[in-house]
Amino acid sequence: MSHFKKHSNIAITCGLTNNKSKDSNMTSYRFAIKQCPNCSCEFSIMIVASCNTLGAKFYTDGFISGSMYDEGCAVVVCPKCDKYLWTEDVSTNKTMSDSQFLKESGFDKWPCGDKIRGDQFKEIIDKSLYRTQSQEKYIRIREWWSYNNDFRNNVSEEFELTKNQITNLKRLLHILSAADEYELILKAEINRELGNFDECIKQLNVHQIDSVYASTIKFIKNLAGNRKKRVAMIE
Repeated sequence: MSHFKKHSNIAITCGLTNNKSKDSNMTSYRFAIKQCPNCSCEFSIMIVASCNTLGAKFYTDGFISGSMYDEGCAVVVCPKCDKYLWTEDVSTNKTMSDSQFLKESGFDKWPCGDKIRGDQFKEIIDKSLYRTQSQEKYIRIREWWSYNNDFRNNVSEEFELTKNQITNLKRLLHILSAADEYELILKAEINRELGNFDECIKQLNVHQIDSVYASTIKFIKNLAGNRKKRVAMIE
């Protein structure tokens, strides 16, 4: 099984730590108490303290699905004013363990900031609610993953990209870095899903065979060679 993943700097800033130890069989969390800069509401977010990818499924677009895997979320919705907030840009008043949070009746004191999902990714993109290119990459990749989920979960559905998703993918091609191995593989995968099979293979041919992503590269190249555009689980 190829472990095709790389955590963004934003996700790491939010407290994500990946633990591959076989002795760690569950995801554990800490709580951070944040304060909304718009309405001054204090709210809580769950920070991933540890998780692992045992038994997880890895996909060609970089998405990971696993019962013990949680990448956290870099953007939440304020429970009072409903504004989108990048957690790295919001001050933290304090952090505490999950046991301490429950002891203090945390859910009653500090309502949870909601994770974003589905159409909310597109809304953030449409309104340009990001401050840095790293934030733009983060939100556009997750819009891509959200769109592909329909094809992950319904293998009989014909793979087809909407005009909006094509625009999103072309923007990602522009901002992802060819100097970063993980991002270059994402660029190649985007080209494959867009039907640019020769460009996909050309980009992947620059990698060395001893790359940590060697099996992923081989798998995507094989799909491109067979002129297949659909997102796929890496086997």
